[in-house]
Amino acid sequence: MKIHIRPHSDLGLWSIVLMFTFFFISFFTVFVTINIFHQNPGNSMFHNLYISIPMIVAFWAAITSFLSGIISIKKHRERSILVLISVILGFLVAWYLVGDLTIKQ
Repeated sequence: MKIHIRPHSDLGLWSIVLMFTFFFISFFTVFVTINIFHQNPGNSMFHNLYISIPMIVAFWAAITSFLSGIISIKKHRERSILVLISVILGFLVAWYLVGDLTIKQ
């Protein structure tokens, strides 16, 4: 079993692309809405509409990255480092989202 850095399957590539999309949308949302327009994020990600809509898309990209990485690992026996990192980060994002939606403050 050889571990590579780049994926060899299409699902592994999609996993990495979607994780980079998550980071790009998150950075863009924080930079534009908070630093330029001085929007207050509130207690949860759903308190401000200008922050919540792009972050929902970013979370969707991260969870889809997690699922495509898992399918790529199971079905195509993908063993690349970038896919494993995207699966771990996607799991952490999904865990955060479940915690944000279930814990009331």
